Amino acid sequence: MDDTSPQGKQQFNIPSSARSLLKDEFADTFNTLQEHCAFLDERIDTLSSKLVSLEKVLAEERGVRTSLEQALAAEKVKTRAAEEVRSQFLDNMSHELRTPLNGILGMTQLLLDMPINFEIKDCAQSIHESGQLLEHVISHLLDYSRLLQGDFPLQSDTFHLLEQIEAVVQQHAITAFQKGLDLELQLEKELLCVIQADQHRFRQVITLVLQNALKFTASGQVQVAACIQGVDDEAMYHLRITDTGIGIEEHLLPLVYEPFWQAERSYARTYGGLGLGLSLCQQLVHHMGGSISMTSQPAAGTSVTVKLPINILETLDVNPTSETASLGSIGLYNLQNGHGESIANYLKWLNLVPLWLDPAEFDTDTAASCGLIIHPYQGDNRASEDPLCQFYNQSHTAPPPLRMGVLAHKQEIPRKEKKAFDLFIQQPVLFTQLQETLAYAGTLQTRQSTAAYDAPALTGTTEVQSILLIEPNKINQKILSYMLQSLDMHVDVLESLDPSQIPEGHDSYRAVLINTMISPTPSIELLHELSQQSKLQGISCIIGIRGKNAGADPATFLQAGISRFLTLPTSIDAVRTLIMGD
Repeated sequence: MDDTSPQGKQQFNIPSSARSLLKDEFADTFNTLQEHCAFLDERIDTLSSKLVSLEKVLAEERGVRTSLEQALAAEKVKTRAAEEVRSQFLDNMSHELRTPLNGILGMTQLLLDMPINFEIKDCAQSIHESGQLLEHVISHLLDYSRLLQGDFPLQSDTFHLLEQIEAVVQQHAITAFQKGLDLELQLEKELLCVIQADQHRFRQVITLVLQNALKFTASGQVQVAACIQGVDDEAMYHLRITDTGIGIEEHLLPLVYEPFWQAERSYARTYGGLGLGLSLCQQLVHHMGGSISMTSQPAAGTSVTVKLPINILETLDVNPTSETASLGSIGLYNLQNGHGESIANYLKWLNLVPLWLDPAEFDTDTAASCGLIIHPYQGDNRASEDPLCQFYNQSHTAPPPLRMGVLAHKQEIPRKEKKAFDLFIQQPVLFTQLQETLAYAGTLQTRQSTAAYDAPALTGTTEVQSILLIEPNKINQKILSYMLQSLDMHVDVLESLDPSQIPEGHDSYRAVLINTMISPTPSIELLHELSQQSKLQGISCIIGIRGKNAGADPATFLQAGISRFLTLPTSIDAVRTLIMGD
């Protein structure tokens, strides 16, 4: 056979034995491949089955996820609705509780100002104090509830830092006096500034810590120290209140911030209270971006330190009057204590020179060089042996230094002993109070008068002014009407918000007081209409009446023309300040 095919390709002759062998090998390979394919088909079927199962599970999971998302969305709606209801409930509770409480406090205050016998006045005073205690409890509970639910917006107010600290301390001076405690201030000059913060909450933090210190201190002293550290955006307000009270063991310190906690049941019975003050204070401080810490020892006292970030808008300079500057050197006699240090610091702020006069080594020449000598009042029983009293009893060729007595809060002095002094100042000694007293002392020195002086009472205007009161609650109407009438003001009362009821052309209203909780809630349009009409009639301001824990945004009412707010429960002093302060 030819080696080439007709097509010209080479052909091979394979022996039959080789062909048979190849056929067997191909058959084995083919069978093996078939087995592998069958295995792969089986695996594919198994994986496909699993894939179908996984797809079913994934579909079920997607369905469950969709259901959960829908349920979560529904829960969010319910939660928001519940929060709104809770917030509205707190607003309503605040208003409903404070309305009768305002009646109790207002009526008892009016009753205390009346010429009544001692027994009735004592009962009225007890009712008034109980009402104030109840008001504090309600405020703490409502504030704590709002903090826990996160419904606690902070306001942005502009205020004088030092004045606010001194105002809180002055408010609690009577409590310290009644318990026989020495309430001292240690303040730094940097506090003479204007800051931007929530004024009410700022004062509330100081009040809570100070009240706690006074409450658990039976004897000794309570010291309030404050300063500012840092500048600009890093400025921090530091408040430290130290007492000589019962103290607490170190391992119990973390528990004092727990709500409704008392160190011991015996303490709870002795001191009373909810055990909510420091817990609320901690929540407030953290809410304001600050921190609070405490150190204490049993039977030795407690020190609480609060740090709050502040925004300083303006640093104030002290500009002493010419009358104050004329005093020159100021003698400090027998004041080697916290009050003496405070007075010495205040004098330096006013560019005056404090001279410490030692009773043991009294120098008459040094005393005579002073324009004023400040010393604690100790009664007339030590006059004969006291070097300073002997100095004033001597004859002088020139008028002797003016004499200022430092009194305990609300301390009374016999008339005959009062004549020995030119001026008096009460503890705790406040810078604003000392500054005004020294200015008058300079005037006295200029007049070269050593006669006793009784400060003239501030008198208000004799012109009868009218107030428009829009208040649906009868008790509030009566309370506020009595308070305004006691300030020699005429009151016109309306029960609903209706600008058309204000007589046209009536321009004698000094202010309009309107209850912002009137039901139905007054709309911004009606308030705006009242505001515009008031401006046309020359009304000086519109004052909103609200509960202390009202949740409404004051900015909303400010846009409608309400420029100030009267918080219930209130007092005659608060009403006078709010209305007469414009």
